[in-house]
Amino acid sequence: METVTQCVKIKDWTKDGKSVPIYKVDLSDGKSGESFGKDIPIGTPVDQLEITEGQYGVKIKWNNPAKPQGSFGMKQRGGNESFALSYAKDIYIECQDKIPPMNIDQMFQVAEKMLTWLDSKKK
Repeated sequence: METVTQCVKIKDWTKDGKSVPIYKVDLSDGKSGESFGKDIPIGTPVDQLEITEGQYGVKIKWNNPAKPQGSFGMKQRGGNESFALSYAKDIYIECQDKIPPMNIDQMFQVAEKMLTWLDSKKK
């Protein structure tokens, strides 16, 4: 099976004020191409790559199966965090015109209580 034999940063490309690194990727079958923004580890099997040929050459994109799921690499717990915070935010907004208005710290306390309750129902 073909694999990545080399991945070397060749330049930075600036688009919309952001700098994106461009890597030259060599494969064991002799092909090579460019990866935009991702350093692909040596030994990565070709079946984890998306290889396309276009007007500007061969583009290689890594479909990393070991990439962590969730925001900022945090472990997901089935999405309950999002639901709890969303409902707490709704209560926070609704309480702004009511007696007494909730502060932001109280909103997070409500979200934690909702999360605890939601998680307890999954077991």
